Amino acid sequence: MKRKILQVTLVKSKLPDYFKVKIGNAEYELDTETLISSLSHQYLSKNSNQNSFESYDILYSLIKEEITEYISEIVKDKDNFIDLFGNWNEDFRLFHNKKNEPLCRDINFNFSDGSKWCVKILDLLTLREDFDASKINYDDPILYNEELLFEWLSELKWDDVFEIAEEIERPQPAPDYETEWALCNKDIVYWEKSFNILDFFEPDDIIGLEEAPDDKPV
Repeated sequence: MKRKILQVTLVKSKLPDYFKVKIGNAEYELDTETLISSLSHQYLSKNSNQNSFESYDILYSLIKEEITEYISEIVKDKDNFIDLFGNWNEDFRLFHNKKNEPLCRDINFNFSDGSKWCVKILDLLTLREDFDASKINYDDPILYNEELLFEWLSELKWDDVFEIAEEIERPQPAPDYETEWALCNKDIVYWEKSFNILDFFEPDDIIGLEEAPDDKPV
């Protein structure tokens, strides 16, 4: 089964028209939109491989949204200043990783026959009633409250979960998963590290998106 690719679209907060930037030893005021565009190109030039440049426009659009969110966070901290050629790249990575921590988890569960399964939080979000394929809802309470998460999981139908779950081990004969799903044992497994937005776009995925326009996220 081909996995869905979630496009990350972040809501922009109010940004100032101009931003203070440092270039070398000099400081200037730079149009905020120009700054975001410059940082986006700079980030991609340092972190993209040769295959990525075949779909540069797609990656640029995604990274620009992430950089905009990063700049918004700087503005919230009352610090409208950035060193254009300083260590902002590392600060951005830390911000990006921290923001994505709630998504970097899997749910492992097992049934009475001893079969073991796994499903990613990212994939589970596609089953939410308010799911929007164009963005991830970082304000969803199940991302921060495990009690709410498990309560919601037990209300799902097994047929829905089965479509996105990965079977780790399956003895025979199989039990009635629909009956057992709500009460089966479940636990959360945290990822060893966070993910980068570029991780979603391997060369094959990008080619697939370009060749099949109908499959592109809205």
